[in-house]
Amino acid sequence: MPFVGWIALAALVWVGHGVVLTWSHNFFYGRVNSRRIADFFQLMHGVLLILPPFVWAKTSTGFVDWKWTTDWDKLAGWHGVICLLSLPVLLLVSLGRWRRKLPYGVKLERQTNLVPEGQARLKAGGAGIRNWLANLGFNETLRPELVEYSLTMDHLPAAWDGLRLMHLSDLHFHGTPEREWYQWVLAECSKLQPDLVVCTGDLVDGMKFHQWVGGTLGRLKWEEQALAVLGNHDSWFAPESLRGNLRRLGFKVLGNRWEVVQVRGEPMVVGGIESPWFEGEPRLREAPDRVFKLLLSHTPDHLAWASKHGVDLMFAGHVHGGQVCLPAFGPLVMPSRHGRSLDRGWFERGKTKLYVSKGLGGTHPLRWNCPPEVMLLTLRTGRKA
Repeated sequence: MPFVGWIALAALVWVGHGVVLTWSHNFFYGRVNSRRIADFFQLMHGVLLILPPFVWAKTSTGFVDWKWTTDWDKLAGWHGVICLLSLPVLLLVSLGRWRRKLPYGVKLERQTNLVPEGQARLKAGGAGIRNWLANLGFNETLRPELVEYSLTMDHLPAAWDGLRLMHLSDLHFHGTPEREWYQWVLAECSKLQPDLVVCTGDLVDGMKFHQWVGGTLGRLKWEEQALAVLGNHDSWFAPESLRGNLRRLGFKVLGNRWEVVQVRGEPMVVGGIESPWFEGEPRLREAPDRVFKLLLSHTPDHLAWASKHGVDLMFAGHVHGGQVCLPAFGPLVMPSRHGRSLDRGWFERGKTKLYVSKGLGGTHPLRWNCPPEVMLLTLRTGRKA
């Protein structure tokens, strides 16, 4: 094979190698419930990603001339074939993302900066490389946006016309941004006067950040209910203590259960699902029929489960929208067993509509083409029962 052809083939295989490793990372990271195992998977995939697959071919001519005579030739050869086959699959997934449309009844009303940029960067805080990284010019970590949608649904109670739900996810208190930044952002959120606040987990990234909860989420105000579930990061740092802190602020911490609450005088089934990080699931089949069902999940991977159990509206986070998204292509790494198929925004399965948040924070303060967000949803009544 000519040298130029060899280089071209090597480049394609290396790209495919990255695709395969990314799928592997997304698949396994979306399932593990141990911090050590999660860290191990991230480290292992990172090391394998920087090792070019053609290192195998260095001592093997089989990969280049397709004469697979030794076991090493066969291993290198089949690895190369799998890497090359992953590329058209990647293209098909990308085409699906480009063609995706908003579900019926969903309308984007506006997208605005949540706070003026000068104020949003006020006291970003932290120390060392995290703070330096957060303040890079291209980095959107400190530029939160407010995304407002309306959702028209049939058979909603008339009293819920105009009901406003605020979705928060993945605040990741860990020092960058600093507490004052979150206090400012959440105080701005309260000015929106939501009826319901729903929070889908990953609040703290360390024991000392439990003390941030009261001074940040405590600034939120709502008219009807505040609901929350925990995420995988919360499960690593005294989750029961965090549940207690949230309850003292007035949140219903749903865990893996459901209950009926009154919203503007009408019943609503609200449920939470925190698996695989906490065992169990809400027994929604036991919930009343013909009552609107709202489900909070940290991960979007439970969409099929929600559809099977008759959920009307579901909120999730966990994947942060990918944080770093290439133009046209989209995110690279998504900690979901569905990969980039459930990255951010609206999805639909059966009668279930799902919104996946890009999150407000992140352990790694780096975002590009994926700013942090708060989502505000206004319900509209459609055809009446």
